[in-house]
Amino acid sequence: MKNILMIVLTIIVTKAQAQTCNCEKEFLFIKKTVEQNFSGFDDRINTISKEVYNKEADSLLHLTHNKFASDNCPVIIKRYIDLFKSHHLGFFDTSDPATTDTDFAGNRPVFPITDKVIQRLKRSKSWEGIYYFDYDSSYKIAVVKDPSPMHDYIGVMLSSKFPYWKKGRIKFECW
Repeated sequence: MKNILMIVLTIIVTKAQAQTCNCEKEFLFIKKTVEQNFSGFDDRINTISKEVYNKEADSLLHLTHNKFASDNCPVIIKRYIDLFKSHHLGFFDTSDPATTDTDFAGNRPVFPITDKVIQRLKRSKSWEGIYYFDYDSSYKIAVVKDPSPMHDYIGVMLSSKFPYWKKGRIKFECW
């Protein structure tokens, strides 16, 4: 009986950790909630214009259809909230990457970083460059300028003491 209980609990925990975000659904929920309940909505829309608001909201909604939208969903929602420039609205990501690192690493996009790019980064005097992370140099990461709708720079894994972080996996994004 104990073994069956342990198997059931293991399956439940595994299923709960494997869930992914339906970013479009989450984004539309937040958008609808803000439009219907934020008392400063009309004032802000009058400031930026309905056309600009619709264009920005549609652009963000389009990003929710991206292959990696579940990774970027907090950023997409934060950018939507930031449209209002209000101290009365906020979005805080409370996820703990340390507890989901293996799942996170295995689903990250791969950036094809070449030896030529690595050599250029070693000489860089800007934010781009080669960095070692953690007190014991667990990670060696290349920070590369890569403008996209979701980021300006990316941290690309060059080497890691952890087997699930392969060369080329995107570790982080900055904007």
